[in-house]
Amino acid sequence: MGLRVLYVAGWSSPHNLETDSTVSWVRGFVLPWIEARPDVFLHVTVPGGPFESQSRAALKDLLEHPRIRPVWTLGDDRRQYREMTQWQPELDRFDDLRGEYPWIDVVLTDRPAALPMMVIRTESYVSHGGWRRVYVVSNQFLFDQVSTPYLSPTLRRAQSYGWAEADITMWHGEDHRNRAIREARQWLSSDQVAKVRERSRLYLGGLQFEQVMPHARTVAERQGGPPTLVWGTAINRAYMPQEILEEYDRLYATGHPVRVRVMTSSRLPEDNHRLREMLPERYMTWMEWYAQLPQVSFWKLASEGHVFVAGAKKSELSYGWSELAMLGLVGVYQDKPEIRATVVPGWPYWWSNDGELRTWLRHLLIDGEWAGSEAQTWVERQRAFLLDMFAGSSNWPRLDADVRSLEAIPNPEKAGIRELIERCTADVDELTLDQFSRRLAAYSKFGRRLEQVNEGRYGQGKSVYRKVLLRLGWSDVCDTETPRFVRVT
Repeated sequence: MGLRVLYVAGWSSPHNLETDSTVSWVRGFVLPWIEARPDVFLHVTVPGGPFESQSRAALKDLLEHPRIRPVWTLGDDRRQYREMTQWQPELDRFDDLRGEYPWIDVVLTDRPAALPMMVIRTESYVSHGGWRRVYVVSNQFLFDQVSTPYLSPTLRRAQSYGWAEADITMWHGEDHRNRAIREARQWLSSDQVAKVRERSRLYLGGLQFEQVMPHARTVAERQGGPPTLVWGTAINRAYMPQEILEEYDRLYATGHPVRVRVMTSSRLPEDNHRLREMLPERYMTWMEWYAQLPQVSFWKLASEGHVFVAGAKKSELSYGWSELAMLGLVGVYQDKPEIRATVVPGWPYWWSNDGELRTWLRHLLIDGEWAGSEAQTWVERQRAFLLDMFAGSSNWPRLDADVRSLEAIPNPEKAGIRELIERCTADVDELTLDQFSRRLAAYSKFGRRLEQVNEGRYGQGKSVYRKVLLRLGWSDVCDTETPRFVRVT
């Protein structure tokens, strides 16, 4: 049974999609799903207007895929998170029964705050035909009081309502989900909170390991320069830069030629101000600073490093840490349950206080043990663990199974529709939507085509007829933008 998906993407950096986290998720999780299941067809929102040329260059591989169609939106980077929280009028046509794409089965979005409005806009779809859509929310960002105190309560409340409306919520780890549930309790009823917990799934997808690995360098290629730590996470207090880099400052002060390579996808003026607000001026003497790097440039520069430190006050799965591990850097991880869930069992390099962190930095960097056989053996084990547990190709089958089980829940057909369709398709085994429309008009006592059938008290939509065909043993093969049906039973 073919599956047609609309992905309402929350592009947070339409001015520079090469640094946008949504690109990682689309390429690392959604694209493997589309490529592995030839019966899936994807419509995805893409920043258009003044950003269209940039989108076409950055997303060329997606836009040229035969089973992916872009839905051009206006795009706007005037305010961070706008794309996640505001609904574009251009998307209305997906929820108009007489519109261009009325047969969407699944709505996938990383804009939880916009989901209640999406559901309202599709109310006619459900009430006219009795066919539900499956709503899936990917929670790439968690807007809670602890991690993002500067965001308005209105946005956080809307996000919680979105979790409650979703059929499936996708989380990047147990800690991420549990923090969200704590956040939602102040806005939702106990029944709604229970539904959020029941519908939650831990997918941990979106990591582009296959694209990262070609940039990994051998130990020999990385020897010869000063020992280098790579900072691959956001520069904010949640990731403890002051606490962690203070230990590097101590090494530098004792005469060791250490370096820190700092990379971020955020805009340089914003992060530069934030960094200088948190860190002493002397830190800048041993830092190499890069901002708004395309992903490939990030990987190339990071692959020259030796060690990274993973630590956060409120942790969740960090793409940056996992990518650095895949590039061959040795991770020194803060000893927290949510971080241990992303590290191969038996990993030796953990810290829970300044003394332990200092010891491992000296051992791996100053003593050069990052290049030793023991450390490199663990590097390979961590790579294998990440590929097995968190690669998109390992995770999308679970999403596919969950979505299909929900989408396949039977609903009663409207009276007479099943009999009408059986009569008008009895002598054929393959139909396009237009061919089916003409046959339906010929067999219907009203003599109307599909684009007319939504009118009046007894109107039906294209979505309704498509669902009945699928229930009767036809398959939408999903190789074209509009449905093409083949009888399979």
